[in-house]
This record gives sequence, C-alpha cells and structure tokens, in this order.
Amino acid sequence: MFTQRFRLFFYSSGYLALYTGFLLIFFMARPADFYPTLRHLLLKSHIVTVVLWLFTCGMLFSIHVIPQLQARIQEGRKTGIVLIGLIALMSFSGFALQIVSSAAAMDYARWLHIITGAAFTALLLIHLVLIKASFRIWIATVLVASLLLAIPFYLLKPKDNFPDEIRLTPGAGTEQPGVQKKTP
Repeated sequence: MFTQRFRLFFYSSGYLALYTGFLLIFFMARPADFYPTLRHLLLKSHIVTVVLWLFTCGMLFSIHVIPQLQARIQEGRKTGIVLIGLIALMSFSGFALQIVSSAAAMDYARWLHIITGAAFTALLLIHLVLIKASFRIWIATVLVASLLLAIPFYLLKPKDNFPDEIRLTPGAGTEQPGVQKKTP
C-alpha cells in the first residue's frame, strides 16, 4: 500500500511543518525585534512544508483512507476519522491566518491553529502506536531529537543594542531619560 519513499516524504514533510510551526510559536511570543529575519524564514518554511504535506495527505486519502473505509476495517477507524477533521480545522485556521485582518480574529485563528495542530500531533502518534507498536522506538527517537534541535533556539537572547531608528516595535526604546510624556 505504502512505498518507503511515500512514507519518508509524508513523515518528513509533516515533521518539518510541525517543527517550524512550534518554532514559530516560540518566536511569536517574543518582541518583533527578536530575530525578524529568522522568524520570516520560519514562516515561509512552515507554509511551504505544509503545502507539501497537504499534498501527501491527499495521496494518503486515496491510497489509505478510502480503501480502509470501504473495507470497513475497524482498527484505527475512530482516530483516523478524527484526524481527518483535525486536518480540515488546521487547514481552515491556517488559511484564516493569511486572510483575516482584525486582531481578534487573528488571535482566534492562531489559537485554533495551535490547538488543532497539537491535538493532531498527539492523535497521530496514538493512531500510529495503535496500528504498529514498532513505531514506539521511532516516535521516541524523533521526540528526543526534536528537543535537542530546539535547544539552540531557546538559548537565543534578545539584543538590546539596536539603534532607535531601526526598531521594529513601535514605541520600543523611544523614551528618553529625563523627558516626560505629555498625557492628553
């Protein structure tokens, strides 16, 4: 049913989409001055890897999901159906992040995207372990490697030596000592 190349492409593109997404969560919690080029590169990488992964999800749907549903195989059926719904919610919220303009809608879409992404990841791991117990070693290895790969990003510190004229955050560092602001 699955070739090794398909599995490699499906899991690697999904992993890269997940990993760049979690790194984006880390960078979005920082001020805008905090490595803006790296943040932008991660966002573009996330979008590209998600598109590749969604392409493989379409292939997976035709070679795995539909045949499993037609054969009425019960093993993994419930988690598989929930996974399909979570993919739809992740796609919808990810698209909404690209097109909404209000801050409240953006926050709602962002949290929906984060929550459904985390739920999808957890449920996919459960789905894989239910189907093949041999995946446990691979899953543990990937989780440990991911944590080790994330350590350098957590060691990054914000730089305070930006001149005022190139600050990206409005109002950051514009107060001068001894000068009081006028209140309206």
